[in-house]
Amino acid sequence: MKAIVIGGGIGGLTTAIALEKSGIDVEVYERASRLTAVGAGLTLWANAINVFKALDMSDALLKLGCFEGRGVIRTAKGDILTAARINGKQGTSAIESIIVHRADLHELLLNQFHGNVHLGSEFKRCTQSASGITAHFADGTSVECDVLIAADGIHSAVRQQIITQAKPIYAGYTAYRAVVPFDHARVGDVWGESWGHGSRFGLAPLSDNRVYWFATQNTPDGQRHTSNEDTKAHLQEIFADWHHPIKQVIEETRASDILHHDIYEISPLDTWIHGRVVLLGDAAHAMTPNLGQGACQAIEDAYTLAYCLAATTDIDSALQTYQTLRMPRANAILRQSHQIGVVGQLENMLLCGVRNQVFRYLPDGIRDRSLNAVVNYSLEKVLEGALPALQSNGSASEK
Repeated sequence: MKAIVIGGGIGGLTTAIALEKSGIDVEVYERASRLTAVGAGLTLWANAINVFKALDMSDALLKLGCFEGRGVIRTAKGDILTAARINGKQGTSAIESIIVHRADLHELLLNQFHGNVHLGSEFKRCTQSASGITAHFADGTSVECDVLIAADGIHSAVRQQIITQAKPIYAGYTAYRAVVPFDHARVGDVWGESWGHGSRFGLAPLSDNRVYWFATQNTPDGQRHTSNEDTKAHLQEIFADWHHPIKQVIEETRASDILHHDIYEISPLDTWIHGRVVLLGDAAHAMTPNLGQGACQAIEDAYTLAYCLAATTDIDSALQTYQTLRMPRANAILRQSHQIGVVGQLENMLLCGVRNQVFRYLPDGIRDRSLNAVVNYSLEKVLEGALPALQSNGSASEK
């Protein structure tokens, strides 16, 4: 079996690593001509960390960052609405989670994958026949394979060919992000999100006394400031009277380091498969970042798909099993993340007051059950349950 992965991001590279470790021939094709250190902070919850443990990568991963403390939602004034214990170490009662720089994780994945990553390879189209798939690229080259995996993001060129009606939808708010050197002692225990009226601000610790921060604001899509300095000044105005240390964090961030992107998602799809083409990650279920599960769900996809393909010689059965196992969960989290965004971005003062009271008096048990269903998910048990059916459809390859 030969697989090719379109897209060299986190989902694509994790898929390539998982396939490689399963003994499957795999190559990655990435549109960018070079891979640069882009992005900001990224939360990996227990469900993603467990995948990296299964891939024997957890030791290297944990060196990239760790967090121990409280994940808190506050008001703009700093009053606590709800809080959960977070810990990057196993064997505690807290929820396992680490926060890393996206560029650091990307570099780790590149180092772990030993196959070919073809840069400057812009996917244009694919054709299928009884003998396999041919992927065609903008430079006139083509490659044949048995399965084509689309991990090319929310604006997936592969998805645009096989599911033409699936279009990104603006979520109603824009986001700003940055990483800034900032002594963690100056932040204290004020990690997490703060909610205002149509705006939110988040603080998360990174290694080497860096802070990852993000901000959201309700606004029409496509609006941009004339310069980086104007963007920073805009944020300073919005969050001028929010609690410490938000004002200070923005002030100490270089204007050129602030990233600005509108938030998009896609509606849940009915299928991720077209013949032997299969969608993965944001190409399949792009979601808003409100649960911190976008990358985590792509990582779950990656391991599940590799497991299914390695468990049987019947590729069609493997792809169908992958979709059956992953689609309900990913789409449910997509919907849940959307709803949290709706609540977090409320503007009406009366509704915001009601929202804050609900969160303030929400029993810990209800909050923890909802969160645990997302992050403490036993993917290994799900895959073990699917293995007999996969093997009955074809001889299992050695895992």
